[in-house]
Amino acid sequence: MRAYTGQTRSASLIKRLTEGGIGECTCRGEMPPRRTPWFYDNGAFKDWRNGQEFNTVRFMRDMSKITTDIEKGWNTAPDFIVVPDLVAAGVESLDESNGWLEWLKDRNVPLYLAVQDGMTTEEVAPLIEFQNYGGIFVGGTVKWKRETAAVWCELAAWMDVPAHIGRCGTDKKVLWAYSIGASSIDSSFPLWCSDYMNKFIAALDLCNSAQQKCGGVR
Repeated sequence: MRAYTGQTRSASLIKRLTEGGIGECTCRGEMPPRRTPWFYDNGAFKDWRNGQEFNTVRFMRDMSKITTDIEKGWNTAPDFIVVPDLVAAGVESLDESNGWLEWLKDRNVPLYLAVQDGMTTEEVAPLIEFQNYGGIFVGGTVKWKRETAAVWCELAAWMDVPAHIGRCGTDKKVLWAYSIGASSIDSSFPLWCSDYMNKFIAALDLCNSAQQKCGGVR
């Protein structure tokens, strides 16, 4: 299970995270990333939390920069891009994400569909199969995520695509995400203090050890 944390300017933290194989969640407006591997977060959750509309202009500028940087060899491609969504908005969020697919589809980067409160596997499965989504990003409110994340991981495994769980930064959440079959997780929580980081890394080490004992098979 791969892990990502938020962006940091601390040289010592960058060194530790890089040596530990922990990637970066690069949020909208933070380009370029400071570490690799990395993925791009569209920033919809931050806008929602702050009561703001999605910053479409900044998102489109970031997408252009990602494309340019890859073409010129200035940066590596992100592991995936989270397609713009609407937090806790169900079918309305699906419509929002689907509306971006045509514009994003030729960027040669996996596009993850963010699933939100109210969505069902019956609605999402056909999109994963027939559209250009390369993975599932489990977003939504904390309660909904806790109740449904295992179902989304099962769907992802059945459709042979990765499942990522966002905001999963405590040691207990790391172990929980691994236990339900998540492919990757992210959180900025471990960056808050060294104790949080130590527990986060220790939990990841447990998961990696367990996976190695299984020969890499869950």
